Amino acid sequence: MNKKNKTQEELNNEIKLLRKRITELEKLDSEHKQQQQQQQQQQQQKDLIGRKKIAAALRESEARFRMLFNAGKDFMAVHQIEKDGRVTNFMQVNDAFCEGLGYTREEMLKLSPRDIDEPERLEQLPAIIEKLLKEKHVLFETEHVAKYGHRIPVEVSAVLFQTEDGPCALSVARDITERKKAETELKALTQRLEMILGATKTGIDIIDSDFNMVYITAVPTFDFDFFATR
Repeated sequence: MNKKNKTQEELNNEIKLLRKRITELEKLDSEHKQQQQQQQQQQQQKDLIGRKKIAAALRESEARFRMLFNAGKDFMAVHQIEKDGRVTNFMQVNDAFCEGLGYTREEMLKLSPRDIDEPERLEQLPAIIEKLLKEKHVLFETEHVAKYGHRIPVEVSAVLFQTEDGPCALSVARDITERKKAETELKALTQRLEMILGATKTGIDIIDSDFNMVYITAVPTFDFDFFATR
């Protein structure tokens, strides 16, 4: 009987020990879960702070880009290039571009480079795009046609960059109206000078600052035998 009671007592003690152990394990498990939750919360907090910093940096970078983009006097625009080489409507245009061509920003964003380039040069556009895709940069001259029809000669420098949506081009077009006027005036003056020098009977040589001969008038041919017989 005592042996049986003792056995029962031992069982009860073992049960108590097991319950105690289970309680300890449950407490440890609870503490572990709380620790994990705290770590997750801390990580989430760090991620949130990191995302906020990234977002702030992106906003600052975008604001700086917009400021530089709109502060320039050159015509600047961004458009996408489709897989077949076609150009999309403008995605971004700066203030100078809108003012120079006489369009509002909303109107410009409904246009593409094909809509503003002189029609005579549109057949050259595929070759320009092909070179841009191959070399990542292209420089060429064209004329932009403004809203009310007048033409603006420009020198365009375009660079290629990649986005999630595909290749895009950033184009910077510089108004070269004054340069073209100067070239035309220089050509006219040169032709006039050549006409005047060509009409003179006196031999005239023109050299540049490096002593290179740049112009020689025709010198009359003399018959020295005629003077020798006189």
